[in-house]
Amino acid sequence: MERTSSTATFTGTDHQHMRRALQLAQQGEFTTRPNPMVGCVIAHGEDVVGEAGIGVPAGRTRRCSRCRRPVSAHAARLLM
Repeated sequence: MERTSSTATFTGTDHQHMRRALQLAQQGEFTTRPNPMVGCVIAHGEDVVGEAGIGVPAGRTRRCSRCRRPVSAHAARLLM
């Protein structure tokens, strides 16, 4: 079986979105145990179309309530 190598290319915009996802995750510090802190950014190109984070006690989740506009899943990137 031949192995193929895939190399992901991350842009400066991807890094900005990832920093925002980490900021959202940090909002859950000390409140999510035993679950991990999670932040998520949904991006379409350079535009952020949604974001969410887990920042409530374990057992309850926070949905992506800040989705700004619908976007095709094929055209969007999800950064967590």
